[in-house]
Amino acid sequence: MASFAYVQRIALAAGGVQISLRQALRITYSSNAVSVTVPVAGAAAATANTVSEYRHQGAGSGLIAWTLTITGIFSTVSFALITVTGAVFSGNSAAAVGGIVAALVGIVPIIGALLAIRRAPSRVMVVRLFGAALRLSFRLIRKPLHPEETAQRLINDLASYHLGGRASVKVALLATSNWLLDAACLGAAIAALGEPVPWRLMFAIYGAGIGAAAIGFTPAGIGIVEVALASALTAGGLQTSSALPVALVYRAVSCWMMLAVGWFVFLRSRRHLSDHHVHAGDVSPDGISTSNDPTASYEEPEEPMRITSIVNGPE
Repeated sequence: MASFAYVQRIALAAGGVQISLRQALRITYSSNAVSVTVPVAGAAAATANTVSEYRHQGAGSGLIAWTLTITGIFSTVSFALITVTGAVFSGNSAAAVGGIVAALVGIVPIIGALLAIRRAPSRVMVVRLFGAALRLSFRLIRKPLHPEETAQRLINDLASYHLGGRASVKVALLATSNWLLDAACLGAAIAALGEPVPWRLMFAIYGAGIGAAAIGFTPAGIGIVEVALASALTAGGLQTSSALPVALVYRAVSCWMMLAVGWFVFLRSRRHLSDHHVHAGDVSPDGISTSNDPTASYEEPEEPMRITSIVNGPE
């Protein structure tokens, strides 16, 4: 979680918005809790929470879109690489090829769009396509807004941000460590119950559990992830009597404890934000002073923005 929080800090810093590690952790934990526990609409609700938090820290629509896109790309690519590595070590060449294809299908269009907006001729085409999509969505929600102007402003903002070489390396390493440390937690759970750790198959087993969590039929994948992970552990050589306890221990540490912390942070943030608007002159928990106007330090959205997250990281 700390790794992903650092990724957010670096991406926001590219647009001139500096947030503390404490603020980044608060956003990461609360949004993760919302994402994995709210059925069906968890990703959208978590994105809305993240957008609200970013705006409260002074980020505009363009920078928010940039941050969500960059963090999603690096997180998805790093997870795909880990999954492919696990498939290679397990000797499953079909799974390795499938993982590569799935990653390319999800990432190439996004990367292509980011590269396209760097050049003026192709940027015009992207703006037109995005504007058409916004026009359709605005009609569906019956909002009398200006989709073309919104698209132009957002795309121009996105084109103005970029990561330097050193920052890109940091983000890549942090995004990868986010997954590796979570996989290490699974290995620690196996060792804690006295079972030999199947290191050669570890990434394949871990990928099976994370893949089951992405189904999202139940809050936090309860029941689905435990069964899928126990099955993968059994296939990886663990005794049947130990596979489910290992899955439960791993989930208790990597998911349920994190959710408890995340919801505590989320509810505490909502309470302080409410107090911030009600009581003039208060100071927020992050040390941001308020004025007599409760809306002075909180920028309302210029227009509705909904961005679908890709893969944010382990629960």
